[in-house]
Amino acid sequence: MGRKLSTEEGIDGRNKSASLDVGVSPRRSMSSLEAMRDWTTISSFDRLDLTESFVLSWTADNGDLLFEVDFALAEGHPDYRQPRLGELACFTRGTLKFPNVRSMAGLPPMAEVRPAFDASGEIDYGHFDSFVEVASGQFEVSGDFGVLRLESDEPTVAVHIEGRK
Repeated sequence: MGRKLSTEEGIDGRNKSASLDVGVSPRRSMSSLEAMRDWTTISSFDRLDLTESFVLSWTADNGDLLFEVDFALAEGHPDYRQPRLGELACFTRGTLKFPNVRSMAGLPPMAEVRPAFDASGEIDYGHFDSFVEVASGQFEVSGDFGVLRLESDEPTVAVHIEGRK
């Protein structure tokens, strides 16, 4: 076991000590674990598989961050259909919107991210690897585009039926 480090009591008299066993992975407190929630618990993502969806583009617009996405729909989604021959899932185009962005860091311009090309030549920027609300209104999203940290209202999803592949 590593040695234990801690800070002193805060000026206001409350104990602000944080201990860490050096050489041992830090553990989150139960309160921080309870505050975190991943995308599967956010109602906008019901019956979507974000980890199998493809990021097509992103842009900032009037204080909102918008991702254009080729969403993988799960069975039970109102727009789900059986995948066509050669498809791995039922895909449909849509928008992932982070409304009222108050702060944002880590998302590079699209021109700085290397795209992938599918068999038909269509460009995408990979999948979402993780999507976590780390605290109320604070999100961390990662993928081939990098690691985005932002503060916004709860994200929403709009599916565009005409964009179905």
